[in-house]
Amino acid sequence: MSTLKVYIVAVGDELLSGRVLDYNTHWIAKRLSGVGFNIVGASIVPDDKEEIVEAVRRALSKADLTIITGGLGPTPGDITLEALAEALNRNLSLNDDALEMVKDRYRELYEVGHIKTLEMTPEREKMARIPEGGTPIFNAVGIAPGVMVEHQGKVVLALPGVPSEMMYLLEKALPSLERMSGPVFVSVEDTVDVGDESVIARALREVMAEFPEVSIKSYPSGFGGKVKMRIIASMKAEDREGAGKHLREAIRKLKEKLV
Repeated sequence: MSTLKVYIVAVGDELLSGRVLDYNTHWIAKRLSGVGFNIVGASIVPDDKEEIVEAVRRALSKADLTIITGGLGPTPGDITLEALAEALNRNLSLNDDALEMVKDRYRELYEVGHIKTLEMTPEREKMARIPEGGTPIFNAVGIAPGVMVEHQGKVVLALPGVPSEMMYLLEKALPSLERMSGPVFVSVEDTVDVGDESVIARALREVMAEFPEVSIKSYPSGFGGKVKMRIIASMKAEDREGAGKHLREAIRKLKEKLV
């Protein structure tokens, strides 16, 4: 099975201004790489419908899975799902399952005294309007459901921008996403007693020629005989445990060549 490609689109004026760190893209990339996905690109776009539509269409042209974060809430500036519907040439409509999810969350918040009314205002109902054919994902951390949409053999997953909500919903969606994925990505980290990166270059070439499926990168932290250089060996494989042994063997060979 080939490795599926992922493109991440982070939505939010606050990300572009630097007021908020784009933690979501970093976390999603790290999490999905670990289960075998290939992250092929990422972009940050403002809360602007045309910009989001363009970003989604670009992502769909490059990847099998597009993940969008941010812009699912009740405010007028939360326009991600509206833009997603336009990008996919679909209508944005009230989804009965999503509406029940939103009502359930407000009911829970009302019962513990966090809100004063259960009235389904237009603003609250807005979070249940999703692209036609989409599947809502219950959000037990926040309120706005996540949304998964299949489109021409590809998948778009829209998640809230609040990191705790994004992480929770991505984990809920992960079993479905893993069924799409190929080999896992495995890495092993170690250090070598080499202070000059030029010295290790030849040994790296020789080891990677012997282990062509393994990539080894070195990360110098300075110069001098007492400096330890960090190295990371990585590969994609079906068997995580077997890959780990293979990577450790490659590192052992590298160290032998540096003695």
